[in-house]
Amino acid sequence: MSRSPSHYRVRVRNLNDLRRGDQVEAMIRSVVHHRGKVLDLAPGLGAVWIRTDAGRRALIHTDEYRLWQVLPAEAG
Repeated sequence: MSRSPSHYRVRVRNLNDLRRGDQVEAMIRSVVHHRGKVLDLAPGLGAVWIRTDAGRRALIHTDEYRLWQVLPAEAG
């Protein structure tokens, strides 16, 4: 019996596609460095502030990280 994933990721190429509260992961070379919910956005600066799963604030610059939006898997 195979298990279906509980979520999937979509690459964020435009910060205007994100909203406060969205779940994201910031990665470098396929390694997740930050995971959390979007607090604020500055698309003109290429920056996103998140609240990490550990409860800390993190400033993510898109020139340093690849940003992925984490979405729930749809019920089949």
